[in-house]
Amino acid sequence: EALGRDMSIPKVRKAKFELAKKLNGLVAWYDEIKDAQGKVHHILRNWYPVCDDKGKLKFMIGFGTDLTDQEVLRKDLLVQTELVKKYKKATEEGTILSITDAKGKFTYVNQNFCDISGYTEDELKGEHYSTLFQSGEDTHKLLLNIENQLSEGKIYRGEMELTAKSGNPFWIHATVIPALNDKNIPQEFLMVSIDIKDQKSAQKVLSRSNKLLEEKVSERTKALETINMELKSFNQMVSHDLQAPLRRLSSFANILMKKASDSLAASEKELLDFIEKDTKYMSAICSGLLSLAKLGNVELQKTELNMNEIVHGCTKQIKTNTSTKVHFIIHNLIGNLG
Repeated sequence: EALGRDMSIPKVRKAKFELAKKLNGLVAWYDEIKDAQGKVHHILRNWYPVCDDKGKLKFMIGFGTDLTDQEVLRKDLLVQTELVKKYKKATEEGTILSITDAKGKFTYVNQNFCDISGYTEDELKGEHYSTLFQSGEDTHKLLLNIENQLSEGKIYRGEMELTAKSGNPFWIHATVIPALNDKNIPQEFLMVSIDIKDQKSAQKVLSRSNKLLEEKVSERTKALETINMELKSFNQMVSHDLQAPLRRLSSFANILMKKASDSLAASEKELLDFIEKDTKYMSAICSGLLSLAKLGNVELQKTELNMNEIVHGCTKQIKTNTSTKVHFIIHNLIGNLG
């Protein structure tokens, strides 16, 4: 199918071809051709003109190299290169970057690193990264830990407190990645970091809040201890200063009832009976106060309460202690836990 087809040279290639004839040399150019199925091929054409003694073209020897696969790879490489550029730009703008050599000296820092540290790139290049750390025992341990991990080819991740050119500290969370050679020996180190100033500020606020809370709890604890001491004193007062007179009063009323019962009028006996009942009632109140004061030292246990019995007991006491006629209407009270 190819034999007999027009293989005339395109006009744009004429000059180049004529020059090749004069020099009796090879001419080459790059073409895109379609095969019988319509698939595009990228061909590197090479033509060698053969002329007679008078320089007239007799025929041409042509051969070509199919570069289609290479062209596909080239275009894919261009796409990947552009993608890498975009990733690099995003990384440059969104993170704090620095590169150090095998000895730990800066070879590259991005603008974000310069902004947060206050140094220029020229000021940092050639300086050891440890110069940005504050001196001290903790710093020495941290640097030793970092260097041990990196020397083993491991990735280091952690928080770092560095010192800016102004002398002010700044915090970063760094990921340090060692670049290893074919012998797994680190040749340089890439550090990708983020600024954690806001996070550290929040931690300080939280720490202060926790400290204030602890102080408040301590104050409340001391106040409760004071209240408990006062409550113990009150318990002693209830137990001795109030209970003892009530017992004496009850005893006197009993003695008077027994020895002078025959000579007492009915109304006088009723009064003595009131004294006896009220002293018992007051004693029960004191015992209840003592029990209430002990609740802070024991676990509360709920029990079912008969509300009808409690209310009827209260109404009976009211009727006993008042001369006014009171009419109560109580019906089907619901039990409860207390």
